[in-house]
Amino acid sequence: MTSATSSRNLAPLGIALGFLSAICYSIANSMLNNLADTSDFDWAVWVTCIKAVPATILSWVVLAHRRFKGLSALPPKELFWPMIGFGLIMQFGGNVCFQYSLSYGGLALSVPLCFASIILSSAWLSWFWLKETLQMRTVVSIVLLLTAVVLLGMATQEATAANTYLDQSSIWTTIIAIGAATVAGISYGTSGVAIRHCLKKQVSLAGTLVWLSTVGVVALGIYCVLRMETAEMLAATPSEWRMMAYAGIFNAIAFFAIGAAMKYITVVQANLVNTSQIAMCGMIAVFLFGEPMTFWLCCGTLLTMIALFILRPPRPKNQKGEALKQSEESPNLIPEPETGSPLPLGGVAQLTPGTTQDHEQPYSSSSEPS
Repeated sequence: MTSATSSRNLAPLGIALGFLSAICYSIANSMLNNLADTSDFDWAVWVTCIKAVPATILSWVVLAHRRFKGLSALPPKELFWPMIGFGLIMQFGGNVCFQYSLSYGGLALSVPLCFASIILSSAWLSWFWLKETLQMRTVVSIVLLLTAVVLLGMATQEATAANTYLDQSSIWTTIIAIGAATVAGISYGTSGVAIRHCLKKQVSLAGTLVWLSTVGVVALGIYCVLRMETAEMLAATPSEWRMMAYAGIFNAIAFFAIGAAMKYITVVQANLVNTSQIAMCGMIAVFLFGEPMTFWLCCGTLLTMIALFILRPPRPKNQKGEALKQSEESPNLIPEPETGSPLPLGGVAQLTPGTTQDHEQPYSSSSEPS
């Protein structure tokens, strides 16, 4: 069985990993929202730096384990600078801007707008760079989920209006919140395409994520040292340190889960499943924190369930149009997109010496989940 066929067989696993990522990101975002501080960009960078520590440690531990077992560890040297570049995009454009948007718009505005940007940007980038075709069921899911994002955003706005600064501030505050959340979503979508590209070329999961997360500690740490006093960085309360630690731990789990999901499903599908965290947060708020079950929340949650149902792997049919039995099912649950032109950075094009054909696997063990 080829690597491509194996990944198709494991499409349900990819969807399950997407849901795990959504749950962990929901918890991490709740912690980050409590750490948001209006108009303090340096504090947003410092929180993001600390949040990146667990994912960085986990990446290097997994790489050390792979090295000990004699498996491929670090990605090829040709990928070093491209991955550093995408790491900077993900950390400054994604994580820092998202944390900054929380300071002005809170979860009510930042999360729905960020996910709308992720879905649209990743769909376009996947089609343009990876040549991944969008099936009609995926297009329908995108439309339904974008509508659900708007409805859930309205529901969250009602429930958390007192915690945002939009109602009491100028138009510039709203522009900053919208702009930061949009930039964050586009940056996340771009880095997701980079991750998917590397995984399709048989680079291990840990090897793909290691530089993306390490940049978060090194580059953001250097920025904080140059911009902040030591007393400022250590001025966080014990409660804030705990929230940063918990946010980092759940972010690391979610980061690896969404990365692993992209081994088995496309970037667009992974992001669509991950969008379910908006509905999860709404239902948690109702059942655990006693917030009202609003019309917008019900409609948004229902649309999310319908969109995810449509996105499920289709069951193959025979020539008569009848569903095949389990033993007769084709392994092609989700069509494996063909690799197109590489990402617009020179090093990414040289993932193997002299060729980028999908059937060659210079890192024989990297098809296993890290």
